[in-house]
Amino acid sequence: MKRAKNYEGAVKLFLLLIGTPLLVYWAGIRRTVSLWKAGRETGMLIEAARTDTVGSGIVSERLPLVRDGENLLKSGGLLGVVTPLAERYGVSPEKYTPCLIRETEDAEIYAGELTLTGGYLPLTRMLAALEKLPGSVRIVSVEYRLGVRPRTRENVLQLTLVLQQITIHSNDRL
Repeated sequence: MKRAKNYEGAVKLFLLLIGTPLLVYWAGIRRTVSLWKAGRETGMLIEAARTDTVGSGIVSERLPLVRDGENLLKSGGLLGVVTPLAERYGVSPEKYTPCLIRETEDAEIYAGELTLTGGYLPLTRMLAALEKLPGSVRIVSVEYRLGVRPRTRENVLQLTLVLQQITIHSNDRL
């Protein structure tokens, strides 16, 4: 009994300095710390994606050239531009639908719906690359959607882009 009383102070000090912080961490702070770590990792991924698209990535790479005056939506030439970019970023084009919206004597307005599938970061990088393309094709609408493949029933992330291009006819009287 006397020996136990000799070590009673050391045990209380150990529990006070080591045991109490461990108990507080396990009971209350553990989940907060794990959420903070996950948030920090996500922030690092976002920063890496931002520096990849702005720094050494899309801007400095050579992009396929689009000739001025060429109607990419009408002729389907957009797929010729999108396919090399899709291979570069690991994205697959699923569907492309061109449509004539309005036609006048002087101009034609074409729209096209392009659906791409892949991961979130590759799709976002692909979107940034399409925004940087030279030419008169403009992105009007962007929609991320979670779809299901009919045969395999697996979830797949889809990016649907609505693109628009205005073609002005050249007249001799202008």
